[in-house]
Amino acid sequence: MKKFTFALDPLARVKDAEKTRQELLLARAQQALDRLTEQMESQRERLRAHDREFRAQMEAGMNGQKLREFNNFKTYLMESIEQLAIDIERAAEERDACRDALVETMKEIRALEKLREKQYRLYLEEVRREEEKAIGDFVAFQVTNA
Repeated sequence: MKKFTFALDPLARVKDAEKTRQELLLARAQQALDRLTEQMESQRERLRAHDREFRAQMEAGMNGQKLREFNNFKTYLMESIEQLAIDIERAAEERDACRDALVETMKEIRALEKLREKQYRLYLEEVRREEEKAIGDFVAFQVTNA
């Protein structure tokens, strides 16, 4: 009796390797997004602290030079936050693209698994028919020799 072999097994192995690679890419993309999100929160906290310090300095009295320094730093923080927002959007898009590619590969793997199951059922049916034929031949041989 022949051994079961899935005709598309090499393709299934390639897809499994691709799935592993895509899972790694997705994890890296998520880490990059998380890192940017943490940076964004850090910058927002710096801006809040800057605003608190600005209000405290205003109450105590502030000269024009100090006011300009506070405004310049606030402008820097705001621009930094805007750039981080753009970077976060790009990172989210990249993560989503990685996720979509992984989902597509997983669909292909599921389709290959279904084909494998179908091919295996056909193999089992063929084995059953061969066994029935062998039993029938054996019984016929026993009857003719008896």
